[in-house]
Amino acid sequence: MKSTFKILRLALPAVLLLLNFAPAAQASAQRFSVKGGIAAVEYVNAIDACRLSIVNVNAFEQISKDGPGAKSTLGSVFVEGALIDNCTGEFHEFNGESVIQPGEFTRSKVDKATLKKSVTVCTTDDCMPADVDLEWDGLGSTFSVRYVSHSDAVGMRLLIKGSQETHENTDVHGSVKVNGIERAQGEMTPYFTVTSQSQVTIEKQPASFARLLATYALSSPTLPTSSSAKYTAKGGVVTAVWFDQLDDCKVQLSIVQAYEEADKQGTGPAQQNGHAFFQGFLADQCTGEFHQYGGDADTLPGEYAQKRLDTATLKKTMDVCGDEGCVPAAIDLTWTGSGETLSALTSSQATIGGTRILQHLKGSTREFTDVRGTIGLLGRNWATGGLQASINQSTTAYMTIER
Repeated sequence: MKSTFKILRLALPAVLLLLNFAPAAQASAQRFSVKGGIAAVEYVNAIDACRLSIVNVNAFEQISKDGPGAKSTLGSVFVEGALIDNCTGEFHEFNGESVIQPGEFTRSKVDKATLKKSVTVCTTDDCMPADVDLEWDGLGSTFSVRYVSHSDAVGMRLLIKGSQETHENTDVHGSVKVNGIERAQGEMTPYFTVTSQSQVTIEKQPASFARLLATYALSSPTLPTSSSAKYTAKGGVVTAVWFDQLDDCKVQLSIVQAYEEADKQGTGPAQQNGHAFFQGFLADQCTGEFHQYGGDADTLPGEYAQKRLDTATLKKTMDVCGDEGCVPAAIDLTWTGSGETLSALTSSQATIGGTRILQHLKGSTREFTDVRGTIGLLGRNWATGGLQASINQSTTAYMTIER
């Protein structure tokens, strides 16, 4: 369960930053709804001791409605693949995309989908037909997720409510012929899901998110419970990315991320933990040389400190490793947040077999963040060049309820 929280927590800054690109709010509400389905499959086939064939097919179709306007349908098929010879080192890849015409992609909720389509795929030298004739059959129980979220960003409020249903097991059979050669062979990884989402953008105004959640709860079926397990986590996350053109040939990329959180399982005591990550890349575009360094380590008391969304400091020396072995990286950085605060509050529920999982995520970030300091690695500072950074706070409450 902890790993789920860390994924959500580390993903939150990206979600919040995307809100910067939301359209400006109008005097009245803007409504947009979309629903559709995705069917995909990957085939990996060992042709012989040397050659490996990989083929991916991905089809989607969505029906959208913008405000009071008419509904519109959009669909596409993507086909891509590669033929790899591990003995000679040869590598040939191809890819192509085509718009779905009526009748070429059909689906019945998450029970069945069919795709019959010819797509032109191209390599760097040539193009050829890829004839797809596949059928997806959903098997066993379904995994369903329903969610509602609320976000405030730069003078507007965004409300999203949606659902997604996926079969835990899916069988795919049929044919994928690329230039007349059957490629639907070998180990298969299928995917089939149906989604629906409605989105409302409203001019910023006082509103009760508790009321929104109550409305959402009323639309959800009541579930008898026998026991429940609760888990909460709250803390802060900082990120910084530098890109520097060192000279006419060499470019450098540095990435630092750190977090500290307090985890609480049920009624037990809160556990404090933190971690720091570093990745560095140095490429010489003239000679083709490329060096990569990476490492991570737990932070000890005093090495990472954060004061809300105002400031954060990371002072940590840890080993980072690359092709030439491991070397120490001395990180001494200070984040300073400025500008407007962006916030997001999300509630979602998922049903897996006989268990319902309720999740609430609340987070905020600063619109602008500056970072000063040094990353001492290989005798020079890697915290130079153009900067993108964020300072974030998040609180997640997670409840698992048995049927």
